[in-house]
Amino acid sequence: MGGGQIGKIAVPEHILNKPGKLTDEEFEEIKKHSIVGADILREYPELSFAVPVVLYHHERMDGSGYPFGLKDGEIPLLARILAVADVFDALTSDRPYRKAMKPEDAVALMKKMPLDQEVVGILEKYLSAFVSLKPQVSNPRSNP
Repeated sequence: MGGGQIGKIAVPEHILNKPGKLTDEEFEEIKKHSIVGADILREYPELSFAVPVVLYHHERMDGSGYPFGLKDGEIPLLARILAVADVFDALTSDRPYRKAMKPEDAVALMKKMPLDQEVVGILEKYLSAFVSLKPQVSNPRSNP
């Protein structure tokens, strides 16, 4: 499960499961999930440490992310780590619009993205350990 799942409760299901490209309006709805997730966590003082992690996990090192267009050191380290984990999970999971990528291919693509490349490098170095941590989802219909 990706880092922004808690906030996705505010995104209509037809947008989350859309098999094709999102419209600009649909993408604006998706972008709200970071703020919604952070707002939910603010209600629980014992989880307050996670608010900036959830809020900023879609920010990108070059300022191209959302919700605020932060860049480089403006993005907390834990949010940069979650961003890498979230992108890796997204790329290596089946989606309505595409099949999962192999972990090695996902990392190769991530090395070209405006993610914290030190964190991507750590993922690459320990890729086999990370892959073994990810639960393998089997199709329950394939087993009699």
